[in-house]
Amino acid sequence: MAIFRGNALLFSCIVLCSVYAACAASNGSINLSSSVNPIAIASGNASETILESNGGEFGLKFRPAGKSFLLAVVYLLYNETAVWSANRNRPVSRNATLSVNTERNLMLRDADGTTVWSTNFTGASNITLNQHGNLILYDGSGRVLWQSFDHPTDTVIPGQIVRAGTFLVSSVSSTNTSESHYKAGVLPGGAGFFANAPKFFPYGILEFNPLRNKAREALVSLYNSTCNHTIVVFSEDGQKLLWKQDGVISNECKRETGGNPNGFSLTVSSSSSKGGLRYIRMESDGNLRLYFQTPSSLTVEKDFFVDFFTDLCRLPNFCGSYGICSQPGAQCSCPAFQQYFSQSNGCGPKKSLKCNSGHTMVEIRGVDYFPSRYLDPLNVSLDECKSRCLADCSCVAAFYYQSSGSCFHYEELLSMRTSSDQTQLGFLKVEDDSRISKHRKRFWKQAGNVAGVTLGAALFVALVCIIFPRLKKRKEVGFTKPEEEDGFLKALPVLPPRFGFNELKAITSDFSEKLGSGGFGSVYAGTLGDGTLVAVKQLEDTSQGYGEFRTEIATVGSLSHVNLVRLRGFCAEESHHLLVYEYMANRSLDGWLFSIDATRVLSWATRLKIAVDTARGLTFLHEESRECIVHLDVKPENILLDEEFKAKLSDFGLSKLMDRAQQSRVLTGMRGTPGYLAPEWLMETGITSKSDIYSFGIVLLEMLSGRRCVDLTAPADDCYLPAATIRRFQEGKLMEIVDPRLVEEYGGGGGMVEGEVMKVVAVALWCIQEEPGMRPKASAVSRMLEGHMKVEQPPLLSLQSVLARQRNIWITVPDENGEQQTS
Repeated sequence: MAIFRGNALLFSCIVLCSVYAACAASNGSINLSSSVNPIAIASGNASETILESNGGEFGLKFRPAGKSFLLAVVYLLYNETAVWSANRNRPVSRNATLSVNTERNLMLRDADGTTVWSTNFTGASNITLNQHGNLILYDGSGRVLWQSFDHPTDTVIPGQIVRAGTFLVSSVSSTNTSESHYKAGVLPGGAGFFANAPKFFPYGILEFNPLRNKAREALVSLYNSTCNHTIVVFSEDGQKLLWKQDGVISNECKRETGGNPNGFSLTVSSSSSKGGLRYIRMESDGNLRLYFQTPSSLTVEKDFFVDFFTDLCRLPNFCGSYGICSQPGAQCSCPAFQQYFSQSNGCGPKKSLKCNSGHTMVEIRGVDYFPSRYLDPLNVSLDECKSRCLADCSCVAAFYYQSSGSCFHYEELLSMRTSSDQTQLGFLKVEDDSRISKHRKRFWKQAGNVAGVTLGAALFVALVCIIFPRLKKRKEVGFTKPEEEDGFLKALPVLPPRFGFNELKAITSDFSEKLGSGGFGSVYAGTLGDGTLVAVKQLEDTSQGYGEFRTEIATVGSLSHVNLVRLRGFCAEESHHLLVYEYMANRSLDGWLFSIDATRVLSWATRLKIAVDTARGLTFLHEESRECIVHLDVKPENILLDEEFKAKLSDFGLSKLMDRAQQSRVLTGMRGTPGYLAPEWLMETGITSKSDIYSFGIVLLEMLSGRRCVDLTAPADDCYLPAATIRRFQEGKLMEIVDPRLVEEYGGGGGMVEGEVMKVVAVALWCIQEEPGMRPKASAVSRMLEGHMKVEQPPLLSLQSVLARQRNIWITVPDENGEQQTS
């Protein structure tokens, strides 16, 4: 049971701070009841311990993290090492409170009243910190409602159980506890190590069975094992990991585990030293280590990754981005192309890649990249493997294995690993100015080109008096002087914080951690001075993206809603234009819906929750904000997910304001995304808020099916998702369009799940009606998805009409400059 530290000061603490308002010191636990007074308040570096375990080893307290605080369970005997925290991704400020609401749900609120964390269990009666460091929430009958051991951060301590599907996620650094790029966890068939680059790829797998010849089969076995009650117990003495099944064990599972129904144990330490704490921590380098901590020292007792895999070069980023790791000795080097890559202070490209510029591929023989052994390859020729990467703006490297004809493309490159097989080839994309220079030289060697340029110059001189005024007018319209830009910004009723460019360089560590790219720029991770994580979007093509930059500030800067991404600030300094957003830990929805990574599958409940969140965001934009705001680019890429998979709309660069009385607005030039555009926009007959509803209907179908609206790899009849859905709807075979991963999850998708499918499809078909007036409002969509409004049978669009729309998509794909073109 837990006791309070410093009972002599308890009464004065209650009077002065309104802390521990509902405590029962006699039995050492906090009796929870709703109260206007908080249980505890973040009050500075000397914050009192809220709860202390028997023996005084562990305490619950607000632990300072820079200028912010973590609500954490700490090891009190040495340096207050945090072994668990409630809000690692969102530290709170001074005067944040831990309290209980009227439903007796334990909640952490920041000083501004924002809810940062809660247990999401109502009816709590008691909270205890036991002798093992487990924070437990009980109901009135003594039943465990919630416990911190079930929600580990980056650390496991003795007595803790890790269940299948539970992961330890590394922190950014020893001073920044936010989730970083590496995780390790227990799965039905064993355990796995995964790196986010930028999706979670495996870099080490441990199976119950001996490692298979094919790593891809091992990955499938890891997830699909019949041992679906796998648990790992860290023994109370901190010396063993017990690997066993909790519950009924199938015969097949017994065979997988060697016939031992009790599993097996792994000795992690032979030392019986007492007077300290052993704990296992997932580190920021992707390694898993066992520590022994005493009041006077900290010792690494075991390096799990090295023990399991022996080769440090298998760590994803051992040599840093673009580095090459070689054995023996795990020696690091850089690609031997000094004109393209730095040879000191990291191996990254000297010039950052830009979409619309000259690229080439440099070849490295005898290299491997860690995810390739686990992923399904593209089976294409060597030349096509390279050309596809060159044509894909997001691809930075390709790897080709000549023995199997396997091709792999990657959007981010961490460390490579040397291989004795010289037929394993790596191709790194680099900026190539020489190609542009050669093109210019060839141009001037042709007499016709010289004559043409001469004639053009003469015409320019002759017509300068006509052209100059037009150029001046264009400059006034299309390009903004600094003083005009400041005038625009000052005219805005609400202006978010303004950052200097050098300040953002410091926040992002000189733009070192790229989260992704899209639109007219790249997005980088950053950390504000108070420890808050942010995402910084840097415009790289201001000639095209400046209008969207202004729209984003004018629109999002004045909005605040739980389902809209918050704009934290901006930078407009000479040629530098950047936007600072709140950090969304799970990135965009498309990275989950369309991922081939077996670890990135959204459950049916999560997809429905994301759909409802998105509909609520649209409801606010269309119906609740001061002016009606039409987003105009609703798609999975613009639906971002936080650490709890709460969905928020982002990227308002194309949005338009309309008065409530304004029925529609005609826009010329298609600037949205083909496949998601409403028919009225394609025909330029006027857009309304119902244009967003059409796009949302397409997104609903994609969420249900786990595939893109347009999939050229599908059979001809199914390549356009709305047409495939209508056909299955008519045939009574709707379950055929459901994401196969969901069908597998729900054992065929029968019963209530099939009814949910019918409802979601019906809502989607209402949303994509040809006539905007027949589409429901966003608020009605939200109520239908939540089950608060009956979903009527939708009128089925004719297949001929839908297929005609499909043909319109093929001929309205925008070119690189955003201009509509036909083919």
